[in-house]
Amino acid sequence: MGTWALPNTKRKALKLKELMEEPLLVSEDPQSKLYDLYGDDSLFDEIWDYEDDPNNDLRELVKKYISKYLDNYAENPESYYKKLYPAARAILESIITQ
Repeated sequence: MGTWALPNTKRKALKLKELMEEPLLVSEDPQSKLYDLYGDDSLFDEIWDYEDDPNNDLRELVKKYISKYLDNYAENPESYYKKLYPAARAILESIITQ
């Protein structure tokens, strides 16, 4: 399992925020929309668990992973190969509270 993309910059975080403003439905290929913003095997595995209901909105699931990322980064920033910029963190926190 691995993570290949994180919304660690302001630009990526803003794109993710924009994506999260509308329902993120299983039927609309959410993996391709998230791939370069939040690419994570565990997240994508969980998305597949919702395949049975193509109208399922995955935004709460994505929020769970954003929250997990923020918590893990706060505890162990040295374990990440790319820095989480403060502007990106603020945007991600706003997504979680929506």
